[in-house]
Amino acid sequence: MQKNARILLLDGISQIPVGRDIKDGFQLENYDVSYLDLKKIAKKSFYKLRRIFDKAVNYSRSNDEYYYYPKASNELIRAIRDIQPTMVFVIGFFFPFLERDVFLELKKEMGFQLFLFDTDSGGMLENYKKLIYFFHYELPLYDQIFSFSKSMTQMMNRLGLSQAQFFPFGSKLITQRSSAKKYDACFIGTPGVRRIFYLETLKDCNITIRGWRWKQFRSLISPELWKKINPESLWGEALYDLLGQTKIVLNITSPFWHAVETGMNLRVFETLAMQEFLLTD
Repeated sequence: MQKNARILLLDGISQIPVGRDIKDGFQLENYDVSYLDLKKIAKKSFYKLRRIFDKAVNYSRSNDEYYYYPKASNELIRAIRDIQPTMVFVIGFFFPFLERDVFLELKKEMGFQLFLFDTDSGGMLENYKKLIYFFHYELPLYDQIFSFSKSMTQMMNRLGLSQAQFFPFGSKLITQRSSAKKYDACFIGTPGVRRIFYLETLKDCNITIRGWRWKQFRSLISPELWKKINPESLWGEALYDLLGQTKIVLNITSPFWHAVETGMNLRVFETLAMQEFLLTD
């Protein structure tokens, strides 16, 4: 990569630090890099109303196809033009934020190379419409795809996306917390029947469980296990504080990821980067 490259990072998953870590890595190597948090870009006027209407129109045409009305206003287009990048690096995905054809026109107009760090294709296995949409609508635009999953990389290659290659998650070293161990074990993540079955065997242990959507599974969870659950999401320093207070960090792969032998999420590497004890399936 040439040192005079102007790199733009478009972060679609800014709730986790992957994009910011990549930005720091480029800066350490003295590259000219700009960073945009796509979730902080102003939304289109009357976005929610327009999304409902647009979704209804598209559903009436075909209910067999996935559709998402992009939310970003023209502020995103102006920002890309102002930066004049020679390389655009998307973290996660862009389809929830910008129309494909608009992005393609910008690419042709400005001549930048387009790269993807695929972090979420494995998560789309739960929704085949969304997966097909992502594979056929977004992925062909990229000059190079770096995927966190070897299984998903192989799938992309089989479907003609020869520009995809395996590039796993990593985490920079995280300072260890010196706090005393408050819990014997913790699990952080969204619920699922497979995860509930595993965690029920630990309901009498000193365990804490964090993550959103647990209330949706309340009727499947024993009263004893429910007392261990705090239905909140944890990221950043709050996550690291909890990891530091726990003797054993559990990773229970979701059934869709487990079925195709993929799904090593970033939290696994953050735990190892803190030199904490990880137990994973």
